[in-house]
This record gives sequence, C-alpha cells and structure tokens, in this order.
Amino acid sequence: MVNKLKVIGHFMGDKHMEGKLPNLKLGEVRYYPQDNPNIMRNTVREISSQTLIRIFRNLFPNYIVDIDEQDNRVNHIRYEDDTISYIINKAYICAKEATPECDGTIVYLHNGYVLIYKEKYKQMSSNKAYCRKDKEMEELQYKGYVGSVHYSNEDKVFWGKLEQIDALVTFEASNKEDLEVSFIDAVDNYLLLHTQSIDSI
Repeated sequence: MVNKLKVIGHFMGDKHMEGKLPNLKLGEVRYYPQDNPNIMRNTVREISSQTLIRIFRNLFPNYIVDIDEQDNRVNHIRYEDDTISYIINKAYICAKEATPECDGTIVYLHNGYVLIYKEKYKQMSSNKAYCRKDKEMEELQYKGYVGSVHYSNEDKVFWGKLEQIDALVTFEASNKEDLEVSFIDAVDNYLLLHTQSIDSI
C-alpha cells in the first residue's frame, strides 16, 4: 500500500478546535503546530532537506520534495508530476503515529527549514470503543478512529470498516457486542502495522 498525504486541518490553523485535537495518523497534515497541544515543543530539532527527501522516499514515494537550488531549502511538496504545490509553508505532517508505548514523529516545514517534533499520545476519554449516532448513522470510535456499522441480512452478520483512512480495513461479528471487540482489534492491528513502518527518524 502506498501512503498518501491528507490535509485534515484548516490552512489557517486549528485554534477553533480549542486544543481538542486527536493524534495524527500517518500522512495526515495540519497547519501551525502551536495550535496542537499534543506536539511537544521542547523536542524540536532541525533536519536537512536531504533527510526529508529520504523520509519521503521511504514513507511517501509518490511525492516530490522541491528544493531551492540556491539555498538548499524546501520550497514545497507535491504529488508526482503535479505542478501545483500540495504541502506548503507552516504545514506539519505525521511521519510516525503516537501510541501509548511510543511518541509519534511530526515533520514541520517552516520558512524553508525542516523541523522534527515528537507528538505525545493523547488518551481518549475511554480506551473502550463506543457507539454513537452521527447524522442518522451508527458508528464506533476508538483511539481517534471511526468504524462504520452495517448489518448483512444475507449473511446474518454485523460488519464495518475503518473510515477516513486510505487502506481498506474491515471487521465483522455475529452481534454488536462482539463487533466492538473486532473493531478494537482492527484498529490496534492497523496501528501496529503503521508504527512499525518507521522506528526512528
């Protein structure tokens, strides 16, 4: 599976969220890290543009990091042959997801420089999955991930899939209680797979 970048925050920042931001998932992009209390500002360090290129070749190979030839700074990040800038100044990108056992890693583009921050794991209100009605549709939530809930009359099973991710991850069970357990397992397995994609930067 090829990882993709996905802008989930407002390009003017996330002050309107009042600090209530979930942990970033791999490839998710927001702007202005000062609006995100999960980012540990005291962990900042600078990396070279060449290191950023290596990170993208490893994690996001379909994206091109454009470098200014004169000062060797990052201009922007774009998708393959697209001439339109995709990720620009003040953007920060999740290169490693935060877990209870390990901090996440954030790459921040700042006036041509590239900075690395650690993102602390944010404990959700409950480690247990929970259901809610959202726009007439029932869903499951766990660790910031959302799973749809469906029922197949033909197969007599409940099933769902993880929403808002690029991969297709499904889960199923014979009843709603077991579906929650299956959903939690699906999220944990997905996180394990993606946190192993990069051990350290």
